[in-house]
Amino acid sequence: MHWYQVARSKYQAFLIFILGLIWFSLFQPWSGFVDPDAFYHAKITSIQSALLITSHPLQLPPYRGVAPTGLYALRQGEGPYSLLHDFPWLDLTSLHTHFVDQHFLFHILLIPFQSALGVIHGTQVAAVVFSSTLLFVFYLILKRCHFRYPFFWTTLLALTPGLLFRLSLDKASPLALLFFLFGLAALVLRKPLWACIAGLLFALTHGGWIILFLAYAVYFFGEWLFEMMVEGRSWKMLFRSDRWQVIVSGVLGTALAILLHPNTKNILSFLWVQVFKIGVGTPFGRVFLGGEWLPPTFYQLTNGAGILVFIGVLLGAGMAIWKKSELNLSHARQSIGLAFVVAVLFALTLKSHRFVEYLVPVTVWWFASLASIVDFPRAWSTIRQTRWRWGVLVLGLSFLFIAGLQLAHTWKLLHSRVRRLEDFAPAVQAIAQQANPGERVFHSNWDQFPQLFMLSDQLRYVAGVDPTFLLEENPELSDLYRDITLGRKTDNVVNTIRDQFGARFVLIELAGHESFDHVLQQSTHVTLIHEDPRVRVYRIF
Repeated sequence: MHWYQVARSKYQAFLIFILGLIWFSLFQPWSGFVDPDAFYHAKITSIQSALLITSHPLQLPPYRGVAPTGLYALRQGEGPYSLLHDFPWLDLTSLHTHFVDQHFLFHILLIPFQSALGVIHGTQVAAVVFSSTLLFVFYLILKRCHFRYPFFWTTLLALTPGLLFRLSLDKASPLALLFFLFGLAALVLRKPLWACIAGLLFALTHGGWIILFLAYAVYFFGEWLFEMMVEGRSWKMLFRSDRWQVIVSGVLGTALAILLHPNTKNILSFLWVQVFKIGVGTPFGRVFLGGEWLPPTFYQLTNGAGILVFIGVLLGAGMAIWKKSELNLSHARQSIGLAFVVAVLFALTLKSHRFVEYLVPVTVWWFASLASIVDFPRAWSTIRQTRWRWGVLVLGLSFLFIAGLQLAHTWKLLHSRVRRLEDFAPAVQAIAQQANPGERVFHSNWDQFPQLFMLSDQLRYVAGVDPTFLLEENPELSDLYRDITLGRKTDNVVNTIRDQFGARFVLIELAGHESFDHVLQQSTHVTLIHEDPRVRVYRIF
């Protein structure tokens, strides 16, 4: 059987999975991680794995007479099947006492990959497999909705640079998107059991599960408007039981996940910070957040989703000129509901670039539903018999050229920003040779924490995961940390680091922190214990 016959057969979904493995492997930067959070996920997975498997967890010694809590306070022989309940490595932040492994299921699913392939490569291979599974499930959803050309739309999803970039960061995004789309399909197709499963798995995989219920609400509203304005039904259709069964099932699945989560007692307080203080009320004026929380530039938006704009224009023209004589009400209703979801996700993306990972697949799904309104045989017949065929040819070649440029840029972006453990390994080794276990390192940026944590779990650090957690627990220290590392505070810096942060060691990544480094160079109370082209380490005495 030739490849094109396979592509048209019932094995199409599996072909997509295999091609996805190849595709995402090509874009995966195998020499390291692009996003520092991936180091955190890899390390937390290795810790959870050790706790689940061994009855002899490592122990973090007390520092300044204060015994650690949580994981490393466990006594040897206490038994296996423990899990991480505290986070002593960031004891100045709210994570110390209100820690939640918000990606718990993701970390559990990483364990087999890490066991077989190692901590770093296992995490990377898992990202490729999870991303390919996302394509597989997306294809099946489109098939179940009876849309034409599901192979094309799934391929379009894989070719969209914004999503491709996010899926290659070795984080929980592929699984979170998989369960989000599965949950949305549950509402579209009226599958209460699917909604329950999606709510359960999404809430155990990612702290952003609330976005699924936001999508439910706006899709529900769009569908209801369509029924009243197009189908002429009564407003009482709002209370149709088949909709509410799905939503209630999703809520029950999510509630069950919260009850089953190993950090259930801290979930509400953690989500208050994660969703509302970081996601909604992003504190741009107080802390320097990761780039994913910032609004996208015009270039980022057009490069990340420019292909979709092109396809959308073609679809709009097709609907205006070659609309089918008979409208499929089921597909049209779905198109309106998805349009509302796309609008809300677009608004969220304009606020924070990270939401592009939700915007892209729902937009492609929406396009697939809109394409069902176009009479493609009539459109193609018209094009073949007119001079339009040359215009279509030029547009098609332009599409391929633009797509190629954007994908090449995405590949370059992923492979030019790779972070490696070797970046900080000599510096951490220099600290470990002189520091007592449990001592704190004052590091020049919160996003260095994952790499430092990966290199040494016998030390404590100032901030990490997100700077808002330090702001939440210690606003004064958070402001001091920001001003010191940016070189805004130049007086009494060494005493502040030693007395208020309780740190004897200062690690400075030189790029972007030259002013901070200059302040320490002028101090007579520090000594340089390590220096390389990237990092300097000082010890306070």
